Amino acid sequence: MEPHEIAFLSQQQAAILESIREGIIAVDTKGTITTFNREAKNMLPEELGDPIGKALTNFLPGSRLKEVMDQGTSHFDQPMIVGNSLVVVNRIPVKINGKVIGAVASFRDKLHLDQLDQRLADIGQYVDTLRSQRHEFMNRLHLISGLIQMNEYDLVRELIDDVNSEQQDALDFFLARVRDPAIVGVLIGKMHRAKELGIQLKISDDSRVPLHCPHRETVLTILGNAIENAMEAINMADKDDQPALITVHIKEEAERLSIEVNDTGPGIEPELGEEIFEDGATTKGQGRGFGLALVSRLVSRLNGDIFMISSPEGATLQVNLPKMEG
Repeated sequence: MEPHEIAFLSQQQAAILESIREGIIAVDTKGTITTFNREAKNMLPEELGDPIGKALTNFLPGSRLKEVMDQGTSHFDQPMIVGNSLVVVNRIPVKINGKVIGAVASFRDKLHLDQLDQRLADIGQYVDTLRSQRHEFMNRLHLISGLIQMNEYDLVRELIDDVNSEQQDALDFFLARVRDPAIVGVLIGKMHRAKELGIQLKISDDSRVPLHCPHRETVLTILGNAIENAMEAINMADKDDQPALITVHIKEEAERLSIEVNDTGPGIEPELGEEIFEDGATTKGQGRGFGLALVSRLVSRLNGDIFMISSPEGATLQVNLPKMEG
């Protein structure tokens, strides 16, 4: 090839790497970074500087590219946390004449990759909430219909008053204590979901959330993951001697926002111990165990604190977030 042809191919390759929306990292057999595009760099802290020629472990200690090179096998569509983002990653060994000379990883922020799917998932969640409400109210309507046919009008009136009182009490509670509409939405959705599973989800009476909750997106992620984990734990528990109960406490204080989610499940598996907040720490199977790891990183980014207290009587997740970012 002529020099100008080589230059053209080099520039073309660079343009391709910078134009795609996925982060690309390539390393040699020593784990030294040989290629690193802008999209990959944007996901990592700026203070790490230029990665070319440096060890990958300084940037992504959990990349698993060494494993790919040692085994010579590819990984596709695997979850991984990069910085503060949950990404979907593909890892492929680079071979010449059957010999591994390096590896390449491509990854993309799951929120960007599944943007449309996320919107559909949100719609699906709303549908599930409406479905659970419809199921609940259809049962009551059938009861009312039966009572009317039996001329039990006093019981019908009493049942309607109870339903109205229950709905009004819930509305009054949220209007007085949990005023942020996004927080209210996720809590109501989880309450209906828990009711379908035979679990009582209770919001503590002393909870207080302002109209504009500090760090709203992080709080929504914490609540979503913590309540889902609590429901799964209770479903896996074999406890007939105590009620299936999840208690949520959210309170805005002078300098912080505290969140606590307690369940009556079996507690955290002893073998996990302090590793519960690490990537992939779970006993639920492959591809799980990234929810609490992501929550932990989000809390750490805000200079907050996160703790897990566990016993055979249940588990409690405690999070403290400063009201102002540090």
